[in-house]
Amino acid sequence: MKKTVEIQFKNRFLSNKIGNVLFGIIAVLVFVYFFAAWFDQWNKEQNFLFFLIILIGIVIAGSLSYYRTFEKAELNFIPEGIIIESKIGFIPIKYNNIEYFKSDGIPDSENNTIEFIIQTTDKKSYRIKSKFEVYEGLIQTFPHKNGKYTW
Repeated sequence: MKKTVEIQFKNRFLSNKIGNVLFGIIAVLVFVYFFAAWFDQWNKEQNFLFFLIILIGIVIAGSLSYYRTFEKAELNFIPEGIIIESKIGFIPIKYNNIEYFKSDGIPDSENNTIEFIIQTTDKKSYRIKSKFEVYEGLIQTFPHKNGKYTW
């Protein structure tokens, strides 16, 4: 038996990986700056320009690495667990690997949705926005997963 529910899934994208690489490059540049002797010969304008470029790079890398948006996906319930089916592929989660469900407990009254997290035992978390009934159904099906609310 397979049951499918429409959800919105917050996903990581290629831009997140590019942002992480940019953070690495910036860290190497700062390391080289402080430990290379030839940077001592730079004047104040060159130092200011270097730090301005580093600051702009940190802002761009930070915005890229933390960019996430909700996209349409499907939550499939199968006897072994849950499968999140999105544009990037399938994410299988076995029922015994689910540590808990977490939500702020405040549903969006306009379209009756709630945002919640499925936390697994391997410390991965999946952020989902769906109908309030889906979250309540998960909590009622798995009361031992505790459905932690954060206010």
